[in-house]
Amino acid sequence: MGPTRSLTSFVIEGDAGPDLAVLTEPTAEGALTVEIGWQGSWNRFDEAVEALHGRRVSGKAVLQVTW
Repeated sequence: MGPTRSLTSFVIEGDAGPDLAVLTEPTAEGALTVEIGWQGSWNRFDEAVEALHGRRVSGKAVLQVTW
């Protein structure tokens, strides 16, 4: 059902730190706000996916990864 979709994979080679800094600095400085609609442990990945697919999350879903 619906339009045809495709998946595209990519690999980041080398140090991604500087690029990530460019993307995160505006948020850290308060110039950009990011709405977090769901937040939980990486162990609750299935719950996050279900909430996103069910359109019950307004904003981003954030998974907390602990070592």
